[in-house]
Amino acid sequence: MLQSKNITATTIIIIASGLILRIVALNDPITYDEAYTYIAFASHSVWAAVSDYSLPNNHIFHSVLVFFSTSLFGNALWALRLPAFLAGVGMILAAYAFGKTAYNEETGLVGATLVAYMPAVITYTTDARGYSLVGLFTLIVFWLSARLAGQQPAARDWAFLAIATALGLWTIPIMLYPSGAAYLWLAISIISSPSPTGKWKMMKAWLFSGLGAGALTLALYVPALRVSGWHTIFANNFVQPMPLDGYFTSLIWIRISDTWQTWMKAAPAFMPWILTIGVILSLAFHRQIQPGRVSLSLTMLAWVTLYVILRRPSAFDRFWSWMLAPFLVWAAAGLCFGASQLTAWAGTLGAPKAGLTARQPQSGKIRAEQILVLASLIFILVSTGAAIPSIPTRWKKQSNHQAMAIALHDVLRPGDRILVTAPVDAPLWYYLERAGVPETYWRPRNDFSRAFVVRAASQSIEKVIRQNRLSPEVFDLQNAHELGRIGQIFVYECVPKR
Repeated sequence: MLQSKNITATTIIIIASGLILRIVALNDPITYDEAYTYIAFASHSVWAAVSDYSLPNNHIFHSVLVFFSTSLFGNALWALRLPAFLAGVGMILAAYAFGKTAYNEETGLVGATLVAYMPAVITYTTDARGYSLVGLFTLIVFWLSARLAGQQPAARDWAFLAIATALGLWTIPIMLYPSGAAYLWLAISIISSPSPTGKWKMMKAWLFSGLGAGALTLALYVPALRVSGWHTIFANNFVQPMPLDGYFTSLIWIRISDTWQTWMKAAPAFMPWILTIGVILSLAFHRQIQPGRVSLSLTMLAWVTLYVILRRPSAFDRFWSWMLAPFLVWAAAGLCFGASQLTAWAGTLGAPKAGLTARQPQSGKIRAEQILVLASLIFILVSTGAAIPSIPTRWKKQSNHQAMAIALHDVLRPGDRILVTAPVDAPLWYYLERAGVPETYWRPRNDFSRAFVVRAASQSIEKVIRQNRLSPEVFDLQNAHELGRIGQIFVYECVPKR
């Protein structure tokens, strides 16, 4: 076994490396969804964040955290992304805890390394949305489930399981998939337990924990239910089943393929193969890795498959985001098992010739897993070292939206109005606010003396004006003056007809 001081030092190195890799991308230009979430939901008040569910873009718990973060530290990008960033760093430690509890120390360390390194996880971590929070709660729920499936489950673990489930659901309803899988797995584990002692007590604890999670989730959603209505949560266009025609023969497989490509984007060419082998080993040899336990991974796959069959979700890559971190831990479990088996087999072959004792193959097994931990540690340290020099350049990078906001700030005067629509509007609004331009300049109003029409290359001036609920006939468009362009963003000065 690894010594305690070595485990602590290794864990610190992994977390520090993951922290640096996330800092590299923390100040990348804001995306549309990030900007819209902040402007529409997280920048006003806690009440606005918890009650306005006009769009599922509002990941409520995350929006609340963003409100407090930006209230304390201002609306800089790093402050906007701080809750997602901290959740992403927490995912590294949670992956270690889950891997160690469900499998062994080495699996925890390798799994934490993979979560710390994977570019797709880093993308979720540096995106001011709720996906890294759901990823963190997923790992916590799975870790607690592994603890509860042990010999002496604690009552507080059942309570924490309910709380983590409710907070995840309050962030994004997709938390239903990992939490549902965890509760189903625990139920199967309790029912299939060979020992009848305490089984009824465990079932009661399971029931109360599940009911508690449901009650707490309902309580947290009360403001949204009262203000926005139940249909915005349970029956919005984004959660309606997709048409049956072509779904199972084509669409779902396209979505899964796209998700896999998103997960593996920017990763080394060998990474998909390594992870696939690890997951296959963990699934195929689960009984050898965890003797006597029902497979959580297979239970989760069955649960999600049933949901997909019954509900036919759109299943874009964000739909599966919660699954990425557990996938990496399961890959680590399979890789550690494969390394130990290979070395044990090699040790057995060499034992007679070398005069090894019966205890030495076990030593070889431990050594193989330690080598795997060391290799993963070296890999992430090299990756971190290569990424550090890029931090100043990436942090200084200015997006076209930011440059346009600065340019508009320099020419705006009282009485002006900015007309803009998607996909330019939300990022531009955010950078205008950063530049100190009051939102009255872009909010709907008719008392303006001059308009700046900002359009994308694919849009016309007339289209932008109409989507701002104005008529192009109001303006003297023949004399509209093009002030310039930044990238594929154009801006025009338009004066209303007298």
